[in-house]
Amino acid sequence: MEPHVPGVREDRHTYLGGSDAGAVLGLSPWKSRYELWQQKVGQAPAVSDEESEVMWWGTQLEAPIAARYELETGRKTYLPAGQRHEEHPFLVAHIDRAVLAEPQRIVECKYVTRGSDDWGEPGTDHVPGHYLAQCHHYLAVADAEVCDLAVMMHGRLRIYEIHRSAEFEAFLLDNEVRFWREHVETGIPPRPLDCRDAAAMRSVLGKELVATSQILDWLQELSLARKSKKAGEETEQHYKAQIQIAMADAEALVTEDGTPLVTWRSSDRTSVDSKRLRAEAPELFDSFSRTISVRTFLPKKPYA
Repeated sequence: MEPHVPGVREDRHTYLGGSDAGAVLGLSPWKSRYELWQQKVGQAPAVSDEESEVMWWGTQLEAPIAARYELETGRKTYLPAGQRHEEHPFLVAHIDRAVLAEPQRIVECKYVTRGSDDWGEPGTDHVPGHYLAQCHHYLAVADAEVCDLAVMMHGRLRIYEIHRSAEFEAFLLDNEVRFWREHVETGIPPRPLDCRDAAAMRSVLGKELVATSQILDWLQELSLARKSKKAGEETEQHYKAQIQIAMADAEALVTEDGTPLVTWRSSDRTSVDSKRLRAEAPELFDSFSRTISVRTFLPKKPYA
């Protein structure tokens, strides 16, 4: 039996789709890599009004754009079933149309509200980076050779041809696989690529981070290591480090309902610089004290 392929809006956190490819590379105008990570680990922010509007129109106009494509090219198309990448099943493709009698050609339909310098002449592959990444994602997953990007722009259909590129495909898949393995599966957020990523992270860094299932597993292992005489300090430090890396600058790790799991807050501590104190005047204690910032890592019950 073929593995189940989720619907376009079903279980989006279980796979990377074509529209995610641009975000993985930092090219998406809709979401940053960090926002994509939030979506995949179940911490997705609300979809913006602008993105929601564009998505709605794109869905509504897909069929008439495909019909116009057929009229202008003479090719007949059909709506194919969803597909998974043979080697990496978490890479999924929901292709708009496939071409009858040309199994190596697929079609992606787009409704564009405004043009830009990112669009070249029809017939070329001079298209915005996030669309280029999406088409190459589909070519890789569907094992096709050509993706026709049919774009309705300013009331006219423009057709661009994106041919499969082994070099670009290797680059894209490497980034997608690493994003999934290193960030989604582990629950560790990606490093910010730009100001938008940093802004998206500001909502949790320095405040609270909702624990992913992976972090909860690490907390359980840390708790067991601390209670076991056989586990040893090395095992305990390993899981503690994994949790701290995931928390980054967040001061508290909480459940989805806000229950604290771990606090890791900075505090200032004043200590005596004994060498200088002995060498100089004891009465000037305050002049020779020093303040050290310390972050105390405190797991809460039941992990304490």
